[in-house]
Amino acid sequence: MGIGAKTQIINIYFMKTILNLTLVALLFIGVSSCKDEDEPSLGDPPTEADAAFTYKASATSNNIIEFTASNPDLTAKWELGNGQTAEGTMVEGTYPFAGTYTVKLTVFNSGGSASSSQDIVLDNDDLNLLDDPLFTMLTGGVSGPGQRIWVVDSTRFEHLGVGPHPTDADFDGYYPKWWQATPLTKTTSGLYSDQYVFKLSQFAFDHITGGRVFVKTGHESEFPGAFANADDFSAPMPDQLGEAWSLNMGDEDTTISISGDAFIGLYTGVREYTLMELTDSVMLLRYIDTKDETTLWYIRLVPDYVPVDGGSTDTDPTTTAPDPTAASTDVISLFSNVYTDVTVNSWRTDWSASDFDDIQINSNDVKKYTNLGFVGIETVGDNSIDASGMTHIEFDVYTPNMTEVKLKLVDFGADNAFGGGDDTEFELTLATPTQDSWVHYKVPLADFTGLASTEHISQYIFVGTPYQQSTMYLDNVYFSK
Repeated sequence: MGIGAKTQIINIYFMKTILNLTLVALLFIGVSSCKDEDEPSLGDPPTEADAAFTYKASATSNNIIEFTASNPDLTAKWELGNGQTAEGTMVEGTYPFAGTYTVKLTVFNSGGSASSSQDIVLDNDDLNLLDDPLFTMLTGGVSGPGQRIWVVDSTRFEHLGVGPHPTDADFDGYYPKWWQATPLTKTTSGLYSDQYVFKLSQFAFDHITGGRVFVKTGHESEFPGAFANADDFSAPMPDQLGEAWSLNMGDEDTTISISGDAFIGLYTGVREYTLMELTDSVMLLRYIDTKDETTLWYIRLVPDYVPVDGGSTDTDPTTTAPDPTAASTDVISLFSNVYTDVTVNSWRTDWSASDFDDIQINSNDVKKYTNLGFVGIETVGDNSIDASGMTHIEFDVYTPNMTEVKLKLVDFGADNAFGGGDDTEFELTLATPTQDSWVHYKVPLADFTGLASTEHISQYIFVGTPYQQSTMYLDNVYFSK
């Protein structure tokens, strides 16, 4: 938050002094500035004594500490040791948990700055301080689970977007004006499989990456192994566990800060996010790109209510899908007990948002996906499928709860490699599946109109609704003619 100076012209005085010689007009203009209390004062640099401060427990709680800077005439900025910052001669720090907190005061004037630090030792917790509406919505609260997993609202229009900075003449509201992501448009990026876990205890934070993160162009050099993907870059990155989050409640904005290498959403070089909206069902964040501070990024998150252990209460079907009857010479089979299958690299890629199991139903092999948002299946490299001689892709689906299913096919192009510049893809919304019954889909390849060819088909992405709450059983996946 910037420090503003209010400048006012006090007066303009004209003084005329008539001497015995000639008339001389002496103009004296006095201009002075009235400054805020936070405006740096003129003079010598602050001394160590100027940076001294005292503290005491508040009347409200022994875990709310009141800090007072010794010199009220200097700009005072505080690091409160709990992840929060503050400005002013007198500030408060809130510490729900026992522990030792190092508090640092830095004072400024036009000549320079000086700092001092003190350790604040608190012997007891005060969990009543956690009974805050923002804490509750973010983590589930003291009387709730004490942690909440948030994911990108990938099926909603405008879940990611960019717009002008408030200083821009084109700015006329807080929303992504220049570009808005359409549903699931960044499926392969790694963005949608990321989970952001806000914990109330010790304000801990986990960034569960699933092995891949999404990085804005210009920042790829910060991530070894980054590669062009989804119009920007994806990069390998392990889970970032045991970090911390903090809320900074300023006069104008409330921000969320994340520690360490963890971050939220598309990486743009920052780990501080302005909180635009927070309820039990949505979190909207705004943040800058350090490579382009004229723009603002927005990301929309929703809670992931999937059980932490990934368990499912669905009952497996008791019947199997009918065996396919097409001649084996007319089929390229990825998975079926009837045909000889080609090699599939993965039935659940590491960038998927789904759990996966190989199961058997009446001695018949079946692929089972639970907590399904989307799942990527891959036949890559030497295993890519040349389906140019085929006319359809066929498969059987059983679901107890899906209301919509989509399929995206991705062809890696002539270079037969991901991200080589010649990849093409197309997604279809399929007929609504009948629940609790096997449904056979026979989809013409010609319907995937965005595919430039079908000679190097390498990815098959199934998307389920409701997102990350769906269960899908998959059998008899093959190309046919």
